[in-house]
Amino acid sequence: MGEPAVVQIHKKRRNGDVRAVLERRASKELVIAFMGAAGCGLPRVITECHQQLQAMGYAVERVKLSDFIKKNRSQWEHELQPGDAGIRYLENQTGGNVLRHDHGRDILAQYAVNYIQRSKLVKDPEAGDSAKELPKVAYLIDQVKHPEEAALLRLTYRNIFYLVGVLSTEEHRLARLKDDGLVVDDAKRIMERDRKEVDQNGQQLEKAFKLADYFIQHPLGRDEAVPKQIARFLNLAHGHNSVTPTKHEHAMYVAHSSGLRSACFSRQVGASILDSSGKLLGVGCNDVPQYGGGLYTVESKVDNRCAFLEEKICENDSQKQQRKEKMRAGLAAELPNIVGDDGLRKALAAKMESIVDLAYKYSGVPDLIEFSRAVHAEMDAIVSVARQGGASTIGGTLYTTTFPCHNCARHIVAAGIDTVYYIEPYEKSLALISHSDSIVVLDHDAEIDGETYEDGNKKTSEHASKVKFIHFSGVAPRLYSKFFFRDKRKDADGRFLEWDGIQEGVTSKIMVEYLDSYRDFETKVSQEFEKDFPAEPSPKE
Repeated sequence: MGEPAVVQIHKKRRNGDVRAVLERRASKELVIAFMGAAGCGLPRVITECHQQLQAMGYAVERVKLSDFIKKNRSQWEHELQPGDAGIRYLENQTGGNVLRHDHGRDILAQYAVNYIQRSKLVKDPEAGDSAKELPKVAYLIDQVKHPEEAALLRLTYRNIFYLVGVLSTEEHRLARLKDDGLVVDDAKRIMERDRKEVDQNGQQLEKAFKLADYFIQHPLGRDEAVPKQIARFLNLAHGHNSVTPTKHEHAMYVAHSSGLRSACFSRQVGASILDSSGKLLGVGCNDVPQYGGGLYTVESKVDNRCAFLEEKICENDSQKQQRKEKMRAGLAAELPNIVGDDGLRKALAAKMESIVDLAYKYSGVPDLIEFSRAVHAEMDAIVSVARQGGASTIGGTLYTTTFPCHNCARHIVAAGIDTVYYIEPYEKSLALISHSDSIVVLDHDAEIDGETYEDGNKKTSEHASKVKFIHFSGVAPRLYSKFFFRDKRKDADGRFLEWDGIQEGVTSKIMVEYLDSYRDFETKVSQEFEKDFPAEPSPKE
């Protein structure tokens, strides 16, 4: 016999109720942090994002980290260099450095979290299961300059947090700073400090940039490029069903996934090469080569990568330390021949460790990359094409997760590759210095209205005769699968679903974060379960 009708009705009514209770606890907030080099035109980008979020029904709060720096001027103004007072860029840089030094490298992010926590329009109704009372609010943080700031924000806000990097060429950034009333020398000093300071508490924008979730191009004089890029980013963040990857995003994701095979101690780098028609020719990662061709992998009969050797030490670091020891031994041996005064010689000998450390630091030896056992990812990709045969790299495009070193750069030029896209800057590379005759480095390659622009203008003959090294823009590989995976695009009748996951009271964001911990959810599910199946005493009780 079938179940009584009342039981069937009860089960039908209860089906999915527990899940719905949990789903209503999804946060309706967004936290978007922006970063960009001085003069990149960041205010225009943030304003556009603000306006588009308002049009989507969000209340928008802007969090300016510079406000916190200014508010605490008494803590840092004594560190200003003569002539820097009154130049807001330099004041903010110095102020941020001092605050990070005195209060921790993520102190500006702590301020942002505190500001957001205090500015909640409506507090979480803890007694209820519904989050309908919570409004849609977006917090725009202006702006991140250090990787520790990004790390704290991501740890705090998890799936409701996005880090957006804004790109503009050095020439365009300098022009904007000059338009802002700065003299060239001050503008260049600001730009260099912004990129990377020796002090780890200072501006570390290059390191922070690799952590971005999305990259936006802002060429000078082409403000119309910004709204389209912001709209695409926000559509992807909200699960728009008709947005698919660009060719650049797909190729960089292939490069990134290839790099995950690497066991290199320094970093994981990946590369991919496409021919002039967009066909994938080869991929590579940075790792140790093996006899017979290719690199060691987990499938190798014997794995002789550094991680599996007895010493377990990076060969590049080992060789550099050996050279430092040679410096120490050489200075100690030659000191009596150089310094005749016995007192001075003894004083120098007592300071030998500091002298050696300084000599090593400024010798350039720490930046050497020649001693590594690993084949670099770009070289591995080029060699893999040669090893397979039947394909040509002439006119091709190489995608790499890190800016090519000077060794890889010269082989890229020799291979006939036309364009290189990269994400993470690489300060040790001498590519442009050594090969300025055949390489030009650009911050962006904005495809606007179907035409390609470099440095804000259509491609020039100068660029046509050089390999273009261009900063990647679009969805970062770390979010590729989350932004572009779709479970469904049609309803039961085959009609297109414009948005993925929209339900009454449930957020439509593609990445969801809940207001409760998993332990709170455990309790809710258990309570619902025990309405039908009351808990029995535990055998241990």
